[in-house]
Amino acid sequence: MEHQILSPATDESALEGEENYKPCVNINAVSTQTTHVTDLLCWERFSSFTSAKRTTALILRFVKKLMRPLGDATRQRILTHILELRDVSEDTNTLTSTEMRAAGLLLIRNHQTKHLSKEYRKSMENSLRLYKDDNLIWRSKGRLGNALLASEAKSPCFIAPNTPLARLIILDAHGNYHRGIEHTISTVRKQCWIPKLRQQVRKAINSCVEWRRFNALPYRYPDTTDLPHHRVAKSRPFQRIGLDFFDLPPCTEDERVIKLYGSHAP
Repeated sequence: MEHQILSPATDESALEGEENYKPCVNINAVSTQTTHVTDLLCWERFSSFTSAKRTTALILRFVKKLMRPLGDATRQRILTHILELRDVSEDTNTLTSTEMRAAGLLLIRNHQTKHLSKEYRKSMENSLRLYKDDNLIWRSKGRLGNALLASEAKSPCFIAPNTPLARLIILDAHGNYHRGIEHTISTVRKQCWIPKLRQQVRKAINSCVEWRRFNALPYRYPDTTDLPHHRVAKSRPFQRIGLDFFDLPPCTEDERVIKLYGSHAP
C-alpha cells in the first residue's frame, strides 16, 4: 500500500482554472478560562482594618437576612461558599467579637485569592511552608509549634506585601500610641506574616504626623567631660576587681549557727 504525502500546491500551473481557491491554515488553539477576583471592599475608603472588618460584618448580617426566604438547598450552597455566615448572629444589635473575627477571615481569604497565585506560592513554598487551615486561610508554618503562644502567632496568616490590606494591618499595629518600628513589627507578626515587613512599616510610620513630631523633638546633649582616672591610667591585670559581697560558710557562735557575708573594697 502506497502512502502519499499531501502538501500545499505551490506551482502556478496547478492553480489555473481555480478562481475561488483560497489557502487554508489549520491552527490548534487552546483556550483557558481565568477567574478575575476583585476586592470585596474599596480599601481607599477605610483608614483602619478594624473599620473594614466592622463594615464587612454588617454586610454579612444583611446577606444572612436575605437568606431567610430561600430554600434549604440554596442556603446550604451559600453557606458552603461563605463559611463566615455560620458565625453571624441576628439576635444582638451590636457586633460581637466572633462576627468581627469572621469578617476579618473573609477579607483575608478574599485577599489571598486575589494576590496569592499558584506560581507565587511555589516560590515561597520552601521558606514559608504555606498550608491551608480549616477556614481555607493560607498560613505560614514556622518552628514555634511547642511554644506557649497563641495559634495565630505560631502559624500567622500570609498577607501579600505592598497591598492596601497590608498597609491597614500595619497602621492598626502602629495604634493610637504610635509605636516604634520594632514594636509595630512584633505586633503584626503575632497574627500575620508580611514579606518585606520592615520596609513597609518604616514607610507607613514615616507618614504618621504624631510619631514624627514626637521623634523630631530637639534634645541638647550634655557637655562631655574627662574620663575617670581608673579608665585611662595604666594598671596591672586584676588590680581592681568589682567584687562587692560574697558568701561565707556557716559559722558557729555561742552554740548557734550564724550566716556570714564578706565584703571587699577595691
